[in-house]
Amino acid sequence: MGDRRQPASDQSGDQRATAVGALEAAALPLANRVELLVDAMPAQGKALVLVGAYAGLRWGEAAGLTRASIDVLQSRIRVTATAVEVRGHVSLGNEPKTARSKRTVPIARSVMRRLEEHLMTYVGHEADALVFTAP
Repeated sequence: MGDRRQPASDQSGDQRATAVGALEAAALPLANRVELLVDAMPAQGKALVLVGAYAGLRWGEAAGLTRASIDVLQSRIRVTATAVEVRGHVSLGNEPKTARSKRTVPIARSVMRRLEEHLMTYVGHEADALVFTAP
């Protein structure tokens, strides 16, 4: 090659395939990308991805959800408390940062059905049982 052009890539074939796959995934509609992420998660983490993506909850809001926060019949999530992490320690039941952060979030019934399945499989029956816990 006497024209001084750089080679197309210094990446191995596997790295190029991964990069191409990431670019193809980025071109998909948001719902498809969310479902790819959900599919890649362990079973107990799938609902957390759904709540973050479709309800727009922040990590602390999702981590602070209890069974009582989920209204399956009305397909709503009530955000009334948050989890806060400080220096590796997580405290629960904290007030949200602003009054507007306390809210009721509607979610699609298709998402609620999957969240309800998560509740039945992984969450205790007590009203204050955390919705999302470590396995």
